[in-house]
Amino acid sequence: MDTTFYDIEQITKKIKGQTCYLPPIEINSKRKTRTAYIYVKPEDYQHKIWNVPVGKDRIIYITPSNHSVCSVCGDHSHNVSTCNRYETLEPYLRPNKEQRVEVTETKIEHKTTVQDITAQDPDPESTPHNLRKDINLLSKEINTLKANQEQQEKITEDLHQQIRKFTESQEQMAKQITTTSENIQAINRTQSMILEQIQLLHRPTNNNSNTPEEHAPLSS
Repeated sequence: MDTTFYDIEQITKKIKGQTCYLPPIEINSKRKTRTAYIYVKPEDYQHKIWNVPVGKDRIIYITPSNHSVCSVCGDHSHNVSTCNRYETLEPYLRPNKEQRVEVTETKIEHKTTVQDITAQDPDPESTPHNLRKDINLLSKEINTLKANQEQQEKITEDLHQQIRKFTESQEQMAKQITTTSENIQAINRTQSMILEQIQLLHRPTNNNSNTPEEHAPLSS
């Protein structure tokens, strides 16, 4: 009856639990047992029953959600109708032997619903509504993270494409600059050759500079 979150903290870590929920109706009541609902990721979920000793003469049973346990002692090997500790309890602690809870999942309009069926003394907390709410919130957060991750991946891919285009443009510009530089060098060489030819054409020869000037004879 005095179980708290601290009592099962190490157990929760051991089974890789994500969230733990103790229904308020069990915390505030005079029940002999208490049920804790622990959410475990599907990939970490182990479909088996564990018996974990806690202290002296105290055992915590870890059972899958679809396996019923005794509401008197919490043992998974029998139910309340055959529990040998039932008669040792004070009358106000004895649960109704005829009480049973069945959980069925039905799909209506593509939605999964959980129905609590009780013969007597229905317990509104028998179905972990808050746990399902936590699971839904976690699912929404996961979907949001996935959407953000996909968006970031798309932005990263767009940046990579822009970088590739920029790199290709730089390489093309470098080739054009190299080609233009080679053309300019060729033009400069051609201009130099033309200037040399012009200078040769305007340079006077030695024969013309040393020959005396001839005069025509005068007639009387």
